[in-house]
Amino acid sequence: MLSGILCVLSGILHTFLCTFPRTLVGWIVASATVWLQLYVRIIIHELGHYVVRRAFGVPTERVIFGSGKKSLRIGRFEFRPLPLGGYNLPYTYCSEISVKKKIWVYRAGMLANFLTMWLWIRNPFWVLINLWAIWTDSRVTVQQETGYVSDGAWIALLRGRFRLPEGFDPCKAPPQV
Repeated sequence: MLSGILCVLSGILHTFLCTFPRTLVGWIVASATVWLQLYVRIIIHELGHYVVRRAFGVPTERVIFGSGKKSLRIGRFEFRPLPLGGYNLPYTYCSEISVKKKIWVYRAGMLANFLTMWLWIRNPFWVLINLWAIWTDSRVTVQQETGYVSDGAWIALLRGRFRLPEGFDPCKAPPQV
């Protein structure tokens, strides 16, 4: 048993050490692309929601990628500079489709992250940020001041296992940051 655990730990350590750059230039390139990889992850996640919304006929006014002040808008797609979350508005919760379909819309972002993780499975950083995103999105989190509601919170709400904070209007767009 102990030798098996040590073997697994040494394999993890070896994989961990082999994924990092070995030169200063490598570290600079890796550091410069972290922002881009995080942003791509958000775009894939939000497009996962968007595609399933379209398939179920849920109207979408805006798809917001990132946070902060609006930088660029192309049709209904709005890009913001910080790779910290995103939204499909109006919230699916307020649409006129079945609860089962609403739950699938909220799952779609996590599923998109999971599927794209396998496309770049040889990039351990990509795998880790997608696993982290799936984990954080599946948790029940509500930030009333920013209007953020995690996918896990929406799913728990739809299943009747969670209630939103008093005064939180789920059908109102989140405040503009």
